[in-house]
Amino acid sequence: MDCKESNLALSSVTVGTGGNYATLKAAFDAINSGIVTGFITIAVISSTNETATASLNGSGTGLASYSSVLLFATGSGYSVSGNIDNPLVTLNGADNVTIDGRVNATGTTSDLIFINTSTGISASTLRFINSSENNTVRYTTLKASGLSAATGIVYFVSSASGNGNDNNIIEYCNLTCAGINRPMNAILSYGTAGRENSGNIIRFNALYNFFNDSNSANGINISGNSTDWKIVSNSFYDTASLVCTGNNIYSVIRISTASIHTVTGNFIGGSGPLCTGTPWTMNSGFATFFCGVYFTGNTAASSLIENNTIQNFIISSTNANPWDGIYLSAGNATLLGNTIGSATGTNSIVVTTPNASATATISGGIVTALTLVGGGSGFTATPLITFTPSGSTTTATATATISGGIVTGFTITNGGSGYTSIPSVNVNGSGYSTTHGIRYLNSGEVTMENNTIGSITTNGNAGYSHCFEGIVISGVASSVININNNLIGSLSTANSIKTSSPATVSLFKQDLRGIYVNSAVNLVTITGNTIANLTSAYNGTSVIKVDGICTGGASNSIRNNTVRDLTSSANSTLRGIQQTVVLSGTSQSVAGNTIYNLRNTHPTAAVIVIGIDYSGPNSGTNSVTGNFIHDLFVSSSNILSEIDGILLGNGVTTTDNNIINIGTGVTGGYKIYGINDNSSNNATYNNNIYFNTVYVAGAVSSGTTSSTAALWNLNNTVIRNYRNNILMNVRTGGATGKHYAVRIAGISGLTIDYNDYVVNGNAFLGFLSSDKSTLALWKAAA
Repeated sequence: MDCKESNLALSSVTVGTGGNYATLKAAFDAINSGIVTGFITIAVISSTNETATASLNGSGTGLASYSSVLLFATGSGYSVSGNIDNPLVTLNGADNVTIDGRVNATGTTSDLIFINTSTGISASTLRFINSSENNTVRYTTLKASGLSAATGIVYFVSSASGNGNDNNIIEYCNLTCAGINRPMNAILSYGTAGRENSGNIIRFNALYNFFNDSNSANGINISGNSTDWKIVSNSFYDTASLVCTGNNIYSVIRISTASIHTVTGNFIGGSGPLCTGTPWTMNSGFATFFCGVYFTGNTAASSLIENNTIQNFIISSTNANPWDGIYLSAGNATLLGNTIGSATGTNSIVVTTPNASATATISGGIVTALTLVGGGSGFTATPLITFTPSGSTTTATATATISGGIVTGFTITNGGSGYTSIPSVNVNGSGYSTTHGIRYLNSGEVTMENNTIGSITTNGNAGYSHCFEGIVISGVASSVININNNLIGSLSTANSIKTSSPATVSLFKQDLRGIYVNSAVNLVTITGNTIANLTSAYNGTSVIKVDGICTGGASNSIRNNTVRDLTSSANSTLRGIQQTVVLSGTSQSVAGNTIYNLRNTHPTAAVIVIGIDYSGPNSGTNSVTGNFIHDLFVSSSNILSEIDGILLGNGVTTTDNNIINIGTGVTGGYKIYGINDNSSNNATYNNNIYFNTVYVAGAVSSGTTSSTAALWNLNNTVIRNYRNNILMNVRTGGATGKHYAVRIAGISGLTIDYNDYVVNGNAFLGFLSSDKSTLALWKAAA
């Protein structure tokens, strides 16, 4: 019986071969015409082929009249398919619709498939439009490959009336490409001002094979006029290696709307659900960028990014910023309990930048030659060559030649003019690269707590450097940042985070930092974090930074952190904590931290290892207090190498109640200073050093030695107040240098009293104009 001919109002219909309607479109048309009404059930009894969009209007639109719609399949292996440069299915103002892909809507197996094989710019599987609300799609496989940034496998679009497309749920579904072609969004939302797409939930789904090799793409893309989305417990992965063919930007979860959202419990990575299987692999000879979670939110209230896992990746790109686990662009956010990489093991995330590098020669302000330093690898197209301005009035231009994926030479097409210094040569826009665990470039207030970043390796090559920063705060923002109780590295696995390239002929640095603050925010609190088992294999000639914690642009409270087991092979300085903010009006506190097992393994250079490297403002209240520093090591044959427990630079600072134990197990004749007061000659600087316990020990195995001291003071003009310290130097050995409890530059601006001095039999109690071997001689001079 044909329902339309009888004009009977039905509430239960079948779709498919031998059913009431041959296609889903015909069934929806019947509902829109008022033929099927009430509490409607649509049973799919076979696969259907749709030749036009199946569009369901809202009840009350035209003759449509229904309370709810339930769609399910009666058997296994059925599909609703089409090749349509439009949505396969549209909910057009429809409410209370449930699409259930389980057989007879029972059990836990996703079965029913909706597939649109069109690669047109309007193709999708499911569209929500014109205030479709309170709908649920569950246990369904959704496939599409629309090649447009303005569509997706599922997408939520504008509304001409009503509230917007609100309170819809997509759960327990599989979302993927249709065939070999891939879309540009798996899920996309962009609403209408005043009718935002709000309160939608995406949960317990598997989204895979959704990145397009030729275009920028996203997994879930929450764009303009979309509010209060919840993205919960989904798995994102890729079952095949992706070879990128352009400078694409890839975001697995991308939120770029000034609203409040929740992103919790998601798994990003691998080739199967829950980050399982082989690594998610992307290979690119272009400047591609990958981001696990990209976030722009609301500046009045905080969004939650919690308990997400991002791991099991192998990525290559020539981008200056190839990979970020979580990128905070703007808005307030709370990051809790996320895992980027793993707390144990190595190589959970491997990011390689196989880029080329070159140097320029100038004459008369013109670039006259380019010299290839390293050809890189994996180039599938000729890379773009650019130059830094370097004073030029006209920048130079050049092209590269490649063979077998390697840059083999250059042709200067225009030497430019007016160069006042040699420009850097950038290949695909970069001279070196930096990968980040969590990156903040933001104007909001952010809390980062109990996150884990570890088991990450970056690779460059002999001519190209690749840096890593665990948590980086950059940009300019008037906000408050809390970085508390995070683990960067591993408690148990050596080389958990490693910048692995020696980069021996690289022209640029290869920094490795656990936490790096480089932003003039109001206040940064860094408390209770552990930075452990970080290794730099850099062996080039540039000055690099290897720091557990480094601050450079805010008021900072650095308290109760543990920094340990940092290793560097670079001809450079290794620091547990570096605080360098000298800006007037800021306040600096470095307190209660534990720092140990810092090692520089360079065999010959004059290197430096420092527990705490502090410089601060010359006003206000600033302190270095209650820290415990021990076991700092150097392996170099160069006795000008240096070990400092605490290095004090410029500023007004109170350094008190610290415990420092260094030198034991160090057999080279290095400069070893428990506290090194290295302030410049400036009467406005004031270092108060109180109640510290300093122990310098060990023995020089043979040969000459530099001098050592429990307290070393470089300059005389600085106001210095040294009282109530225990200064003990029992180091022995060495042919020339001397071992002091205290070494003072002079008595101008000096107050020194109530200190205990301990030295061994052949050392000197102190130096003040000359060596002082007894307390009586010292008191007479001081």
